[in-house]
Amino acid sequence: AHWDALLPPHAHVDILITHGPPAGYGDAASGVHVGDAALLAAVQAMETPPLLWVCGHIHKSYGVHHVPHARAPHGAIPLVNAAVQYLAHGDKCAAPRTVDLPSGAITEPSC
Repeated sequence: AHWDALLPPHAHVDILITHGPPAGYGDAASGVHVGDAALLAAVQAMETPPLLWVCGHIHKSYGVHHVPHARAPHGAIPLVNAAVQYLAHGDKCAAPRTVDLPSGAITEPSC
């Protein structure tokens, strides 16, 4: 009910920013998915999906993921888990990404 109130199906959101990821996307921690299933359900119920979803929190699952949504361009919402903790440990793949909107083109770091 929490996410349904914050993200009702008729909400129009271009860029969604949440602390944690949805269940199954950008949420793997030690091989276990720990994302929020209610958050995923609320976003997938939106009549107009966001152009971009940004989250963090699960450091090991940084990077670009794609959340299925029937009305999203290409059938999915681009999700960027922007956690960059591992960049400080020398993992260049954890570097920030750039996203061109409205095209949704994402520039990945070279690693």
